[in-house]
Amino acid sequence: MIVMKFGGSVLGTYRDLSTSLESLYNIILPYLLIKKDKREPKVIIVLSAFKEITRKLSNINSSLNFNPKSSDEILSYGEILTCSVVQKYLEQMNISVKSFHSHFLKCTDLNLILTDSKHSFANILHIDNRSIESADSDVVLIPGFIGKDEKNTITTLGFEGSDITAITVAISIKSTQCIFFKDVGGAYTTNPSSIKSARLFEILTYKEAIAMSKIGCRLLHTKCIKIAQKHNISILIKDILETKTTTINANKNNSFKFFCIQSNIFDKSFNSVEDHKINISIHKIHKKYLLSMVEKYGLKMQNAFEEDEFFFLMSSVSKVNVQETTDIIREINDELISMIFNNTIGIDFTYSS
Repeated sequence: MIVMKFGGSVLGTYRDLSTSLESLYNIILPYLLIKKDKREPKVIIVLSAFKEITRKLSNINSSLNFNPKSSDEILSYGEILTCSVVQKYLEQMNISVKSFHSHFLKCTDLNLILTDSKHSFANILHIDNRSIESADSDVVLIPGFIGKDEKNTITTLGFEGSDITAITVAISIKSTQCIFFKDVGGAYTTNPSSIKSARLFEILTYKEAIAMSKIGCRLLHTKCIKIAQKHNISILIKDILETKTTTINANKNNSFKFFCIQSNIFDKSFNSVEDHKINISIHKIHKKYLLSMVEKYGLKMQNAFEEDEFFFLMSSVSKVNVQETTDIIREINDELISMIFNNTIGIDFTYSS
């Protein structure tokens, strides 16, 4: 059995849904053609809500000031809707499907995903792997992000909770890997949609991926990576066309020189910018060089610290518009790529002065 997770931005909106679902079908089809003696699902798919749905449901909660329990129930309908639509589509393509989204619409004794009762920030306590493995279908659909507590009340796992669902499902069925399909296939030195020279990481260690998440890379939830590390499950991040892939595992022989730049300007649309943070994480490169870039590009130093072999630099920049701030990030990215990958700066494994 293979576990796949499809993000909401990959599935898209109703305007491009048919194209996205066709891509999903093409991805799982090779696995469905594999002959197996044992009757069990061949593909397990964890689904996020379609793009923008969760945000709209959150706006409803905010405007009506629902309590946490009611809020979780409202938010759950995003993933429930996605599972329902994907199930109907795959069945139309003559694929046998078992979807567990109906479990969350009914009061049943089955607790497929049992959580504690911390609404909006619930923790998964147990997943009923027997119900998954015994499903009499080729594909099993599981809504990410949501669960139920011991009182049979719907709970949600918080931001990027579907990633946590997927990795926990993989653990429950004893899978050695979990594939995440994201709108940006793989992890990059910085945001590739804004900085065209961003470089793809084909392989990352768990520590490097965690370092990226600490400085603001939203590709995967930090908790998801830590769970994978604890259970030694390989994470594959792909785009929906499977043209790019980043593998995250415990490979200690990776000689790749790691650095990552993140900035909060990529998440918003502004006409003007003041004190936007630029966060940099770098591994095994002399910190003096990185600090010199703060002065070179006129960044205002906010914080810098070392943790678990990584050097973290948090700086801010005041510019009149987003483009100028983006240009600074592009220049830093290009310079680091040039100097690090061409080995023109020294490596310092101990950060000694």
